[in-house]
Amino acid sequence: MSEHGISKSLPKMCKQEHINIYSGRQRPRSLARLARMPFEIWWLFTTKAIIDVITLNPKIYIRKIRAQYIRERRAKDTDEDEIKALLGLLLLTGIFRSSRLNLCNFSNIDGTSVEIFSSKMSLQRLRFLLRCMRFDDHATRSGRKLQDKLIIGCATNFLSHCFFN
Repeated sequence: MSEHGISKSLPKMCKQEHINIYSGRQRPRSLARLARMPFEIWWLFTTKAIIDVITLNPKIYIRKIRAQYIRERRAKDTDEDEIKALLGLLLLTGIFRSSRLNLCNFSNIDGTSVEIFSSKMSLQRLRFLLRCMRFDDHATRSGRKLQDKLIIGCATNFLSHCFFN
């Protein structure tokens, strides 16, 4: 060291030790190896039971708020296919890294938006479904709050599929 606290010698150039470094090839396990299309991979992680739970609770909530709407078609029930489409659109917003964009920007018909959003469902229906998304039944919520505050059923099912695939 010099009198100014600066080292006169260069630092020793050496290789880092190989501790906790996984050198094997990372790849999918079990059934995920056989999946070729994106929807096949999607169905490895989400099951019909998860989609049924996600579909059932918005239906209950829609029936509850239907009286607030003058036109009944604005509050029509949802089905499994519509929930799958909604989840797919939400996944696409993540792929396009557009989490901070306004929802109106996805449904522009002037050619500046992603075309699949406006072709899959209207902006009004998309907003309605996002407002009605519920993962639990409001009638049993107070009893369930004492036990658990998360959507533990869907979460554990999804995480177990992620672990095995």
